[in-house]
Amino acid sequence: MPKDEFHSKLQDDISALVALVGDSSNLILDPDLDAYYMMEGVLLKLPDAADLMLKARLLTQAQGPAASRAARNTDLIRLSGLIESNLPRTRYGAETAFKSEKTGQLRLRLSDAMQTY
Repeated sequence: MPKDEFHSKLQDDISALVALVGDSSNLILDPDLDAYYMMEGVLLKLPDAADLMLKARLLTQAQGPAASRAARNTDLIRLSGLIESNLPRTRYGAETAFKSEKTGQLRLRLSDAMQTY
C-alpha cells in the first residue's frame, strides 16, 4: 500500500474509533456547556480538522501532469476554505466551554493549546 493511502486509511480508522467512543460513551450529550463543547471539539471538530489537513498535505505532495495539478489546486482551495471555516467554530466552542466552566482551570490548561491550534 502506498504511503499516502496508508496515511489516509489510518486517518479514517482513527476517525471511526473516535466516533465509536463518542457514540458509546454518550459524552457529547453532557448537559453542562463546558463538557459538551469540549467533547464536541475533541470528538468532532479536531478530527475533522486533522482529516482536512491530511488531505491538503497529501495533495501538495502529489505528482502528476499539468491537468491533474490544476485539479489539485482546485481541491486545495476548497480544502483551505473548509480548514479556515473550522477554526472559528472550534474557537467558539472552546470559548463557550471556558466561560461556562466555573473554576477557570479549563482555560488555564488549554489556552496554550488553543493558541497553537
